[in-house]
Amino acid sequence: MTLVDAVSVLVACLVPACGTQQAAPTWIEATTKGPPDASLPQGLHCDQPYSPGKNKIFLAFQGETFVPGPEDATRDQSELVGAPETLAPFRAGAADRDAEIAAITDDLRMIYGGVDVEITTARPTSGTYAMIVFGGDAAQLGQPTGTPAVTKYDCGNVNPSSVVVVFEYADETEITYANLAARYLGVSLGIPFDAVYGHCLCVIAAGCYNPSPMRCAIGGIVPLIPAEYSQCGTLPLSADETGEFAAQLGCRP
Repeated sequence: MTLVDAVSVLVACLVPACGTQQAAPTWIEATTKGPPDASLPQGLHCDQPYSPGKNKIFLAFQGETFVPGPEDATRDQSELVGAPETLAPFRAGAADRDAEIAAITDDLRMIYGGVDVEITTARPTSGTYAMIVFGGDAAQLGQPTGTPAVTKYDCGNVNPSSVVVVFEYADETEITYANLAARYLGVSLGIPFDAVYGHCLCVIAAGCYNPSPMRCAIGGIVPLIPAEYSQCGTLPLSADETGEFAAQLGCRP
């Protein structure tokens, strides 16, 4: 099965699909950064290689039980459930499970390498952190069949303990899972959707398509999608995506 590349924001499907691949600009690699942002504090850089940073992102592959309540990764609370709901572990019993988990983790560290994050598969023992859960079925969280992932669009990143769930589907590649996780993490931070081929936040534009062998990218000066798809009010025609991520997570010193 091939995932329908839609964006679910809580219980709504914001756009039905990302379209089909067309003649498009050269693929933007995850290591390609946009123009320097003069508004960033001097001494900050968003082009440094990954190393453990300040903001923790917990990748959960072992199966999580959600309980009802406001979104809170530290308490396994979700607004999508009315009673405790347990999602199955990611690819339970698969011979290459450990290798795929390691590859997804490495991909996300590459994509988010420039911002000040620590991406870990061990649940932090204290403090706030975001959580990306891999596994389970969309119907368990009240989502339509084929929904690839779900999160809450958090304008201004008010909640630092956001929850993203990337559902499991047969025959999907590790890069597809990593790209989905990267996209929905951006959604949970309140980052606007863009219209750049190959970008993680690209959802609706001619040529907006992320083929699964390619790792998606973040950053740079980007055109934004039409205002009717915005969850956070009126948007300008373009934005400094590097600055958007830096405002929420900081750049790696």
